[in-house]
Amino acid sequence: PTAAQLYFVLNTMAPVTATSAGIARQIIDDPALISLLERLSTFEDSKIARSSRPKKTESTLEVSATDDFMANEEKGDGDLKKVVDGSGLSPPFDIDGFVAELDKCPSWRFQEQADLYEWIRPLNAMDTALTYFIETYPSILLIPRKSENKSIVEISTGCDHALLKCQNEDVESVPSKLISIPENVTHSLISILRFLSNLLRNATNKSIFNSVDELSDLLAATNDDIAALALEALSNLAAPPMLHRQQAPETQQHTTTLHSSPANSMVMWRLMALAKGWGSKGSGLGLLACVKTDDSKEGQGTLPKYAGEVSFECYISSPDDGTDTFDATSTTSGLISVYVSTEDMFAPSTSQEQQAEKRRKTGKPAQDRRLPISGASSRAVKSTAELFYYSIVKIEEKGHNRDQIPSEKLFFLLADIRLARSFHSTKSRTDAVERRLRALTCILHSHPSQETVSAYFLAQPELCSELVDLVRPTVSSTSASSFTVGESNSWNFGSAECSKRGDVRQNSILSLADSPVVPYVIRSLAIETLTALVARRDATGTLTSVAKQVNVLGELGVGKGQYLGLLPTLIRHSLAALNSFLLNDGSHDSSRADVTATETSDNIKVNEESCIDAGLELGLAFLKASKPPQLPLKDQEERALEFIDAVLTLTSAVVSVPSGTAALTDCGIIPALVSTIALDSQVIQNSPAHQSPFSKSSDSADVESYSDCLLKFISAQAIQIIEGAIVTHNNALSAFYELHGIEVLVQRLSVEVKRVKKVSFSQSSNKDNDVVMEDATIPGNLLASNHSPRHNLQASRRVLLFSAVNCLTVVFHQHETGAATPVVPAGGAQLRKPELLQVLTDIMDNVNCYGGVLAALVATLLSDVMNSDPQIVHDVHSSGLAKSFFDMILGKDIESRTSLGETVETWSEPLIEPSAELIMAIPNVISALSLTESGMKVVTETNPFPTLLSVFCSPKYAMPNSRCLLNEMSAIVGTGIDEIMRHNPSLRNIVLIAIIQVMKRIVFIGKNLTTLEDARDFGIAAPSSSQEASMHVPDLEVARTHLMQYGYNITQLIEQILHNEDHIPHFIEVGGFDLLLDLALWSTMPGGRQVVAHISC
Repeated sequence: PTAAQLYFVLNTMAPVTATSAGIARQIIDDPALISLLERLSTFEDSKIARSSRPKKTESTLEVSATDDFMANEEKGDGDLKKVVDGSGLSPPFDIDGFVAELDKCPSWRFQEQADLYEWIRPLNAMDTALTYFIETYPSILLIPRKSENKSIVEISTGCDHALLKCQNEDVESVPSKLISIPENVTHSLISILRFLSNLLRNATNKSIFNSVDELSDLLAATNDDIAALALEALSNLAAPPMLHRQQAPETQQHTTTLHSSPANSMVMWRLMALAKGWGSKGSGLGLLACVKTDDSKEGQGTLPKYAGEVSFECYISSPDDGTDTFDATSTTSGLISVYVSTEDMFAPSTSQEQQAEKRRKTGKPAQDRRLPISGASSRAVKSTAELFYYSIVKIEEKGHNRDQIPSEKLFFLLADIRLARSFHSTKSRTDAVERRLRALTCILHSHPSQETVSAYFLAQPELCSELVDLVRPTVSSTSASSFTVGESNSWNFGSAECSKRGDVRQNSILSLADSPVVPYVIRSLAIETLTALVARRDATGTLTSVAKQVNVLGELGVGKGQYLGLLPTLIRHSLAALNSFLLNDGSHDSSRADVTATETSDNIKVNEESCIDAGLELGLAFLKASKPPQLPLKDQEERALEFIDAVLTLTSAVVSVPSGTAALTDCGIIPALVSTIALDSQVIQNSPAHQSPFSKSSDSADVESYSDCLLKFISAQAIQIIEGAIVTHNNALSAFYELHGIEVLVQRLSVEVKRVKKVSFSQSSNKDNDVVMEDATIPGNLLASNHSPRHNLQASRRVLLFSAVNCLTVVFHQHETGAATPVVPAGGAQLRKPELLQVLTDIMDNVNCYGGVLAALVATLLSDVMNSDPQIVHDVHSSGLAKSFFDMILGKDIESRTSLGETVETWSEPLIEPSAELIMAIPNVISALSLTESGMKVVTETNPFPTLLSVFCSPKYAMPNSRCLLNEMSAIVGTGIDEIMRHNPSLRNIVLIAIIQVMKRIVFIGKNLTTLEDARDFGIAAPSSSQEASMHVPDLEVARTHLMQYGYNITQLIEQILHNEDHIPHFIEVGGFDLLLDLALWSTMPGGRQVVAHISC
């Protein structure tokens, strides 16, 4: 046969069509997260899985959710609670039990980011519950869905409109169902939305989320808390995953259903409406002024009054003519205007007895969502529903029909009402600014129209400056001095706690958690909004015209020579505060009292000998009484670390811009980041029992708090920022080397690996305390043959190790390309040092613990270093690093190696981790280990090729057990093997023999599977000697799909090898052509029922 004949046979074999993307399964180390996921998935299994949902486009992996609740209602099901809202619908599943489980997790305290592919069932349950509440309780929404052509009066259970119109000035006469929802329904919605928001903020693969319509509807909710949580969930959905918390590289570009929504869609209209503010900084209504102004006459009274009024106008056209021509005589078309004065925003001043009597008559619950205002008057602001209803009545009084007003314009009215209503107290203004920042962040991340976003900022040219003003007080001298004085006043008077903790240590970190000017939440959201503005890219991958138009980099102080710019100063201030905290913690006793500031202030004893003026003492007491109680110390530390994390996220977005990298490098960002990484590892290394700075003296080394995890994420992000800077800017690379950055990274790796080994050794005597799950993500996964105990490796440590190894790989690669200076040492010199050698060896010896992605990074680092410096190959072999690599592939048990590739009947499972990155990297390392003659002899004696190629005939690596061989994986491995054969002709024979053995194994499986299928279909007895004779009949379809994948993968690999005509004679010589024909007969050309199995594969 000729090469053309072989090529024809290879390309006429039927391909296997995969039904899902090649995304690796998530490794979850936290047993609490595993338990939560399992419990939430059971609710979906009970009822939702039995119904379908035709109205939504689902992924092939998604389990369908219920949409028609009447179809699910079962007769005689007396335990289901009947709804009394007039619909007669019953809950689709145990929503109360589901909400009870969600209430157990009010915030996301897990280290792992949630892969939404693993959360499909809980997401379906939440989506079903939201749809059920919206359809069962129409009064939840002030603006009905488009499918509901009901007026606001019809929703309010058909009360007499004339009566309501004549009593519109009395807020208590509004129907109770319009402004009140059953408490259990409100609680359920709030719990679901809060958990959903936390989940989306800490999630990856958000593209499968499919509840945007429900969240968009809830933006018009009667309850302001529900609307705010729906907006928060949309904002977290639009935000890209936090790259510095991922355990693997990003496999696809971030996109969601929200990103796919057109610019004129309902959700985009509503987000633009929510992004509206009271005014600009020039009019005295800047964001900073609205947030820091208090409720006093000197504060609230100085703000413009019109911001607290509703002045709404919109034009509607007559549905009869369909034109936009204004007709002054028409009552069905024209300009609609609504004006609600400040006086109308407040409820009438009545006594508490009168209010209680009216609540009793109208059935209104005692809990009122009205905003109290300061002053002598006890008046309260009307609720949003009351003001919205009041505006609708005024519109209908002018002869206009409410149904004629488009939904998007009604929502603009609702947004104006919420905005004006929130203007009358500091707390409500802060909440309104928070909602606006979330809406703006969501728009910047997801809005498809560049022109719309540009027009928004053109209308508000000072908005970017206002965002910067919200962050600026963090690094101002006034803020720092105010915080120091306030804290010293709270901790003096002879308090022993003050001396135990140290003022410097406390102020250095806690000054970031709170500010006397801008609340923490507003500062964090302002940073996130600026990050979204910088991270938004145009089609060419550069800064958008919007970012250039508002000069965001200039506002942030990112420019050449701007050492005192806002962002450079903020970076240095935040990292210096963290370093000061770590240094003071290392020099003081590690014991820490877990008390709150309020508890300490209660126990303060005034020193009798001190002569304190009575007036001063009284003033301090008044100051303490007027200030809100401080958060516990633990919460303040977490806030400070989260703020530093947000600052570094903004820094990472700026570094991705070449001009931003150069400017920040000149301002000293590299020394600041390197010092933080070095100090963090040094403090942990010098602390007793390798404890973290946030651990108590009574805690063991394996106890990690949420603050410990945040500190690791900060170190990981600092490493990633350095990596991004040295790739695009040579000066950053030079500064990194001059600061001994490689030694710092190696030391950080060594500290973490030693701590993992020490904790794992202490836990080996007590298996019950091992919090690391067995690798259940891949069915049939086999551990190493020596069954060594697994290390205690958690998500934050995985992320830190991944970032450090990846940065080292990039640095060594930069040296190969000649980007480094001549004085920069090569990677081979670093690899000869025992510290790095021990880290790499431990990772490869415990690949089942560290994971295939981290092992792949180590393999890539090895291949890059050896290819750039062949002299290091001898050291890799002599140091035992090569042996660890081969043990990672073959296993440490010599006897188990002989059963792979010897005979097709006795074939054991390979021990390679089912990771696409690792399988791709193995041929490159083998090729590098064969660069020298002695290295090639070791490779020949070890012969790793049968084990490597066995992954193409093992069910462990095939769908649906694993996705590691999807797409072009086989071709990539084939290209690597071709490189080995071309550069090392002496290895060609053993490689081809290994390929032939795998082909024989696949043919053997095909013959036995056909025999079993014939026995099932035609009653022919299967031979008892067959290994597969014990296979259960229901597994035959799965075995058939596996067989089709085996045939396709191995032929794809062979195709890459036979592109080189030098390999064809040797391939035919060992019987390859005949085996290709056998593969076509027994593996890739099914008939009958096998065709259906092939299609399903």
